[in-house]
Amino acid sequence: INDEPSAPVTGASKYAASVELDDVSFHPCVRLGVFESNRQITFVPPDGEFILMTYRATNPQQRENPVLRVVMPRVEEVSKTRMCVDFRLKSHFPVGIKAKDITVKIPCPTNTANVAVRVKVGKAKYSPTEQAIVWLIPSIDGPEELPFSAEISLIAATLAQAETQWARPPVTIKFSAPTFAASGLACKKLTITENNLNYNAKQWVRYQTKGGQYECRLGEVKRATEGGRDETDIASA
Repeated sequence: INDEPSAPVTGASKYAASVELDDVSFHPCVRLGVFESNRQITFVPPDGEFILMTYRATNPQQRENPVLRVVMPRVEEVSKTRMCVDFRLKSHFPVGIKAKDITVKIPCPTNTANVAVRVKVGKAKYSPTEQAIVWLIPSIDGPEELPFSAEISLIAATLAQAETQWARPPVTIKFSAPTFAASGLACKKLTITENNLNYNAKQWVRYQTKGGQYECRLGEVKRATEGGRDETDIASA
């Protein structure tokens, strides 16, 4: 539709004064000629629920400070049968915004035998079927940090397993944030015109952000070696 369409922010986000949109796609009911001339989305809605518009939003400040991120990570292989994982889950939501139903999955090696987890908020336990620690957090307010710590007991690896290095999959995070639009896009005005059926339409807009493919790398892995020296690997972002 346009190489770099943009839309003004009207208070739904604290970040940018405008939002750049990429890969914009409209439902067939949208009158594209009206949008191209004055940037108003005009349409006759079909029956039932439908997706009016899809897009990607570029927000440089959110790239530097995503709404949820893993900070201060520490992964230490204490021995061949024991590993420690520590980090803090940091929220960058604006004041007054609360994320709900947060699920954090921390992958574990395939030879994990047992896991002791310590968290101050929510519940966390090891899931053998998912080969990951699943941390369930009811809610997290805007600027806040939650600590996570786990000690992983491993089964002694066979020679074949020892030669295969653990890939260290990223931590995945799922969440929802009602009344918040992470992209910064806001609906400035909603007008409903209906003169024939006398339909009583309610004019309201609900904002909600849901975490999709949200991943964070744990970063460094410190290994204990013979002679008291440590080795450190850097995980790629």
